[in-house]
Amino acid sequence: MIPQTGTVFLNDLHRRALANERLHLVETTAIAALAGGLSRVKIDEWGVISFGTVQGGLTAALAAAAVWLVLALVLQRLAREGYRTYIGSLLTDTGLLYLALEHDPHETLKPLTRRETLARLNLNPAAGLSFRGRMLALLRTYAVCAGALGFHAYPALWRWLSRSVDYALIVAAGLLAWLTYGNMLGALARELAISPLVKVAAFTVLLLILVRATGGVARRSGLHLALTDVLQGDVERGQAILTRG
Repeated sequence: MIPQTGTVFLNDLHRRALANERLHLVETTAIAALAGGLSRVKIDEWGVISFGTVQGGLTAALAAAAVWLVLALVLQRLAREGYRTYIGSLLTDTGLLYLALEHDPHETLKPLTRRETLARLNLNPAAGLSFRGRMLALLRTYAVCAGALGFHAYPALWRWLSRSVDYALIVAAGLLAWLTYGNMLGALARELAISPLVKVAAFTVLLLILVRATGGVARRSGLHLALTDVLQGDVERGQAILTRG
């Protein structure tokens, strides 16, 4: 692997964070479009499958893709900036970034677990460990390190929203399973038509899965962008947090 300077690494981290967000939007929008197109599929009481017209399928696919794209853009931006601001402050205010810069990754959690003050830490920087290696280790262990310091790794609002989506997904998946089971019993009684409630439940489950995945991408990109903000700053923010007066 070609050695990277700190500036090159941070620029690459910033670029890849935003690129991953764009790729996620493309993938999830394609999934939403496919689901919208499949919503035109119908099965009557005789078990005959009909797909409707091509125009109707394309219209439903484009409508679903457009609605999801708007929702995803808003959700992803709000979540990413919420995570970004909170994590940037936590990295500097708690001394976590200081520990990551001054200690080997495998040694960082030891002083954190003992809850020692920064003034009492036995500084032992490893000259052979690259800046890139230290920062990648911090990104991998960020949540654990923040917890060891006694802080929540992520902001309260987005923790609550993420937990709510998880609970809603469990409920929706259970409802879908129950409706599907009822529909299967109806099929055995030669009532082959799919209940509209099954489609509603299925689309609700899909929507919650996409929302959950979008929140996860925003959380990761928020962490990566927060690190670049602290150490380097961003064009739209003007100056690194550590150098602001």
